[in-house]
Amino acid sequence: MHRPQSAKLSEQLSLRLLEGILSVARLSDLQGLLFDEIEQVIPCIGKLFLHRQGSENLTVSQYTFGEDLKNISEVYSQFSPNLSEDEFRLFRQVLESEVPLLVEKGSLDDADNFTRERFDWWQLESVLYIPLADAVVVLFSRHSISRSQVTEIQLISSLLAARINESIEHERLQQEKERILIARKSYQRMLKLTEKINYLLSLDEFFDFFMGELLEIFGFEIAGVQLEENGLLPPRHWKTVNSELEAKTREVMNYFADLGNAYKIDPPEGGSCYTYLNNKHMYVPDFSALAGLPMKPKDAIVMEMLDIKIKSIIQVPIRKSGSPVGVLQMWSFSHEVCLSENDIDTIYSICSIIPSIIRNSELYSTVAAQKEMLDFQHQELQEKNREVLDSIAYARRLQLNSLPSDSLLDQVIPQRVLIWLPRDIVGGDMYW
Repeated sequence: MHRPQSAKLSEQLSLRLLEGILSVARLSDLQGLLFDEIEQVIPCIGKLFLHRQGSENLTVSQYTFGEDLKNISEVYSQFSPNLSEDEFRLFRQVLESEVPLLVEKGSLDDADNFTRERFDWWQLESVLYIPLADAVVVLFSRHSISRSQVTEIQLISSLLAARINESIEHERLQQEKERILIARKSYQRMLKLTEKINYLLSLDEFFDFFMGELLEIFGFEIAGVQLEENGLLPPRHWKTVNSELEAKTREVMNYFADLGNAYKIDPPEGGSCYTYLNNKHMYVPDFSALAGLPMKPKDAIVMEMLDIKIKSIIQVPIRKSGSPVGVLQMWSFSHEVCLSENDIDTIYSICSIIPSIIRNSELYSTVAAQKEMLDFQHQELQEKNREVLDSIAYARRLQLNSLPSDSLLDQVIPQRVLIWLPRDIVGGDMYW
């Protein structure tokens, strides 16, 4: 009995893929193997591999685009469709049904916005969604895709699916392990930071050390604190990682230190004012995403003075008994800074000690001022005491000079007893 040709093809394909799977270990290599096998079946101008990130989001872990779409490929490195949004409902449909979905140019009525837009932008004939458990492969083609090709790609995907999902889970565990190690390292550094803070009495010393540690731990390049003062948010202290940024930051500090130029909180004159009023942090890992949005005039002045494009920024309210008293800002210019929720919670925790440090510093300043006054008064008393003692010593010399000498008394009163015992330095008017 002869086996069908499709069975032979499946066997050959399985052997070839098995050899490929055994020769690679990393997720990116397995995804590359999948893309190569797909390309032998269907010529595609673009391929996306997305896997679940949490319950509602997908994230791109592998992508390839043809030469005429190379300029947009980097956009998809950050692509993260939300499965709850109607714009991406085909992703959700494929994951739930676990059945491939072929969308063709002539049947776009049921397509979501994401799919329809790609047909218009890239002159597509077909888009194919392939489910792989908690992952989806999306293929964009300028050719029609037949049902037999869909079946073959489904077979290729099913042969690789288990190993790919294993690798996804392995990488997820590795990332979680790294996150925990980084969080533990940050926590240990924060403990050391809080221990050292106890020995810093000057507020400038505290802010300099505090912000220097935050910059090093989280990878930002400028950190600044604004403290509320009569409805304004003037800068209190700023720290940078190099001399070039220090010069630019000093210019900004000097400008806004003038209360006439400082940010007014209400109505808000800048991003930090919104953070203060909302009593909630604002974190933008990719600041370029805000390009083209309107900017408050005072924020525009800061951008003009710094004259460097921002990559990432975070603003965190400084709270006292739950109410805002200021804002901590950190900016990065040379690279994007990715913060986890734990990182942001850690920054909140550290910011919570700032009001206590300020209060302690004020008390220390009061005590230091009182001590300085006492020292001055003590010095004055010592000086006056010295003057009095000098006067008394001079009076003693005068008194001694006025007394008759022993030789003279021997001539006048040979048999005598003379008593002259001054109580301290100078004696009385009479002696016996």
